[in-house]
Amino acid sequence: MATPAYYRNGVPYGADGHVIITITGGPVGSGSLTGIKNERPIYVGWPGMDSSMSHGIGPVTHYDPNKPGHHSLKSIREGQTQINELITKARNSHHHDDEQIVHDSISLLDSLQKSGPIVHAALKVATTALQEAVTALQANIVLKNKAGQDVSIRTQAAATAFEQFVQRDDVKMQNFRDARPFVFDFVLSISPVYRHIISLWNTLYLPKVQQEMEEKNNLVTYLDRVNIICNDIIDKTTRLNKERERIEKNEQVLKDREEHNTPSTPVNDVKKPATEVAIRPMAPEPAIVDPIFIEPVVIEPPLSPFLTINPDLALQKPTALTPILPIKISPLRPPVLSPFSPSKRKRDEDKENEEMLAAIKFTSDFYKELTEKWGQKSAEIAQELAWEVKGKQIRNADEALGAFDKYKDVLNKKFSVKDQEAISKALESLTHDEMTKNFARFSKGFGLVSSGIDAYETVAELRKALNTNNWRPFYVKLETLAIGKGATFLTAFAYSILLGTPMGILGFALMMTLVGFLLNDKFVEKINRRLGI
Repeated sequence: MATPAYYRNGVPYGADGHVIITITGGPVGSGSLTGIKNERPIYVGWPGMDSSMSHGIGPVTHYDPNKPGHHSLKSIREGQTQINELITKARNSHHHDDEQIVHDSISLLDSLQKSGPIVHAALKVATTALQEAVTALQANIVLKNKAGQDVSIRTQAAATAFEQFVQRDDVKMQNFRDARPFVFDFVLSISPVYRHIISLWNTLYLPKVQQEMEEKNNLVTYLDRVNIICNDIIDKTTRLNKERERIEKNEQVLKDREEHNTPSTPVNDVKKPATEVAIRPMAPEPAIVDPIFIEPVVIEPPLSPFLTINPDLALQKPTALTPILPIKISPLRPPVLSPFSPSKRKRDEDKENEEMLAAIKFTSDFYKELTEKWGQKSAEIAQELAWEVKGKQIRNADEALGAFDKYKDVLNKKFSVKDQEAISKALESLTHDEMTKNFARFSKGFGLVSSGIDAYETVAELRKALNTNNWRPFYVKLETLAIGKGATFLTAFAYSILLGTPMGILGFALMMTLVGFLLNDKFVEKINRRLGI
């Protein structure tokens, strides 16, 4: 670890004049986006800071490169993961009690001050260096604690902003809030109101993410800096104590030498004048040594995993060796993989995400197919249906029939008996397996859990209604299909029929209208205007 040569405003600098950063393994921090002398380095960038925007380049290449682009959730989540790992690393690399180090260092400095003025140059330099480091540590502890509090606040604010964004009625991404980030980005990019959504994304969510990431970068810096200074103080304290001990030892040697060189003054007796007497050296006193008792050590034979040792038999004379029979061991079987094991959960999760991504792409390709068959307008209407139903509940069958009766005469004029018979015949070509498969894929593509209801039965009721002009059974069945699950199931139902049958543009218009009656009159009127009904 680099040793600080000096401190400036609480920031440790090396002998080369650069800010010391150890958390990223280099003196200036590998991968930092800032200059080498910056006192608040950036370890992981955030949206808007040298980060490119996404137009959909990823696992699914359906995006339009002409779109304005957006800072993807995938890149945001990757950045959050990287900075969180750095915070954990910085915390785990610090093994000292900051406050205790400050307390002990101040106590040492106080004891030196109380012992008198420090006149030794080396001791004075060491004391000044320690005081500088302690002051820097106190300042960075305050910054570290404040940054920790701010990180908690900013992280919660970003999470709240994301929740508010996906729950908005004009965004309608709540079904994909827990999806993989690249799945979320893909759904975002194919939204019919993409520009509006991205405008909200940039104004409501991104600023909160930027504040979160900036504060987390600061926290990494202060954690790393506190660790650097703590190690520096420990080193400086050790050197200061050694220097003080060296000085005190030298002073004691000088004092002992002075006392030894001072001659003693003899005391003269009047009757017995002083005479020189040779002083014999005193014999050393004999050292008293406690008796040593050595306890006997019992060495036990090593235990065999196949034999039981009887200690009484160890004293008997062996008679004959007993052969050890081989033990049959059944072959090892691989452990049964628990359905709760992490590896199986990971595989299941990957499989689920792959299926969801495939379903989303399946839905996106459906819009392309509509454009090729009936033009761009039909694809836009289909997307508007998917958009309108998000997050909404449906009408009941009676309300839908009431709306149907309002447009009954208009529909009869637009769709003749011959047209209705052609649509009914087209429905006959739709198989049960194809309807079930398409309905499940569209449902997953909209982020829904399969309802378990047989959608093909509703198709059968639709054929009956076209032939008998009795629409109540159809709307009762359609209501049952979506009740309690949201109106998005209606979109999956309509898409499944359109994909699996050779309907013409009139069949498309009729399906959009019939489903629209379960939503609201406003959507039905919009369809009529767009299709000229």
